[in-house]
Amino acid sequence: MFNRVEPLVDGNVLRVLARLQACNLDIADQKHHKTVFWPQAAQLVKQTLDDSGDLRPGDFNQSLMELGALVCTPKSAKCTTCPVKDLCNVYKMKKDGEIETVEQFPVKKKKNAPQDETVITCIFNYQEKYLCVKRPETGLLAGLWEFPSVMIEDPKLKQKEMIEKINENTLKSEQVKKALKLDGEAKFAFTYCGQVTHVFTHIKQLLHVFCVTVKEIDPTMVDDKTKWMSSADMNQAGVPTLVKKVLKQYQNHNKLVGKGVQKKLPLKRKREESEDEAEDTDEE
Repeated sequence: MFNRVEPLVDGNVLRVLARLQACNLDIADQKHHKTVFWPQAAQLVKQTLDDSGDLRPGDFNQSLMELGALVCTPKSAKCTTCPVKDLCNVYKMKKDGEIETVEQFPVKKKKNAPQDETVITCIFNYQEKYLCVKRPETGLLAGLWEFPSVMIEDPKLKQKEMIEKINENTLKSEQVKKALKLDGEAKFAFTYCGQVTHVFTHIKQLLHVFCVTVKEIDPTMVDDKTKWMSSADMNQAGVPTLVKKVLKQYQNHNKLVGKGVQKKLPLKRKREESEDEAEDTDEE
């Protein structure tokens, strides 16, 4: 298991490799890790033979990481004491006056600020089972389950106006109408449960959570795009983090109401971050 000829690439190694070659590729882009830097590191580690002919890939990998951590640092790189400066293209460019500092490499493009979106999401509760619908097979959270939701353009809508949007959009969805057995116009007494903020790679969503308890609904009136799920069902179905956060907000609201602490939540205008702000990671 030891001394296997395998590369190891971390941020320090990425920086060293990029400067050695004066590589203009964005090291923050994961596809470059796979197609460029890992293959390069693999090629280098194959050449790790000492004078006796023994392979020492572990020592090589460790040395490369320490070179990046102690010498080829992000700022104030110690180029004059670097043991591989004569092989470094960025160091040569600096000496030749082509660049001002070696810190111009590696290239790491700044991420664009995420786009703001405002969403109204509805929790329909039938005997502790919640109505979930499947998202389209393409786009954000493709093919995953969520609570019925509608995106709105105006983030400053009042609660009453949001409920009108639910009646105009969510309750007219064929999936929702079938699950709720709605034949014609129907309106529910929705309760505002608060808001949740969630960040995807390039989208920041503010979700206003509404809920209502429904009765006399046949939970078998579903199809492959509509389900009544308990919280345990959701865990098994692998719902995205965003849905879990919405459910948690709903459950916390119910606890407060049950204790008589909070009967009605004000509609906050400020886009606040939730404590468990998501990383990039719910994937699109």
